[in-house]
Amino acid sequence: MATALALTILLLLALFNDRFWWLVFITAFSIGGGIEFSNILYKKKLFALRTLVVIACFLFPVNAYLQINGIPSIPQEMIFVAIFLAAPALFVFSRRDVEEFHTSVPMAIFGSTWIGFLLSFLIYIRYMKIGPYHYGIQLIFFFVYVIACADTGAYYIGKAFGRNKLSPLYSPNKTWEGVAGSFIGGLAGAYLSIFTFAPLIPMIHATAMTFILVVMGILGDLTESVLKRSCKVKDAGGILPGHGGILDRMDGVLLAAPVFFFYLNYVMIR
Repeated sequence: MATALALTILLLLALFNDRFWWLVFITAFSIGGGIEFSNILYKKKLFALRTLVVIACFLFPVNAYLQINGIPSIPQEMIFVAIFLAAPALFVFSRRDVEEFHTSVPMAIFGSTWIGFLLSFLIYIRYMKIGPYHYGIQLIFFFVYVIACADTGAYYIGKAFGRNKLSPLYSPNKTWEGVAGSFIGGLAGAYLSIFTFAPLIPMIHATAMTFILVVMGILGDLTESVLKRSCKVKDAGGILPGHGGILDRMDGVLLAAPVFFFYLNYVMIR
């Protein structure tokens, strides 16, 4: 409870202060996630590839901030190309066994983009407008609130009624009843949002976005579960007491953030 409260306070302080502090908040989580990813995947080996992942997790959100503020920045395509070029080169210069290539180099590229690039979409969302209104704060808060309500619904309904396993192989604790609870909780959060702090979001779009966020959140959670099981670890880290690691808290956000951005940009706001 104390950890969740502290995270909520930090999020609100970052969100409602200057946009620079939102960048600091997102970048800190991105770097933390990159460090955890590198630790569970590479243990204490392949320092060069671990460093590449962390640098990418720093560079993507910072570069997004520079781009959207008209400050000289690097084209995102160049960052992707640099990662694809650097990962195999760093492996070669590290003189590791050739059998490690197929598990280390592709995963360094995956971790860099899965965490750094996908999380950077929360920087873009913070600057979005609906008509003449700067609505980034409301959109971010809607995003976070729906996901939090969906998680709450999944936990309580899954715990009370869960019988049918969603994915016994990858995440045996998740049930289809919990999935139903996610949708119920997410929709409740979405409708409460549009009747309170986000009235400019039409109900039809709030409903559609909730379904998207819930599905992407579940898929993101399963993705991290597969990663942890393949690396034989229970939690991504221990920096958040009672919650595991940073990746354990933001796994559902990673896939949801870009899809939420694309829906806003190409469907709701045109």
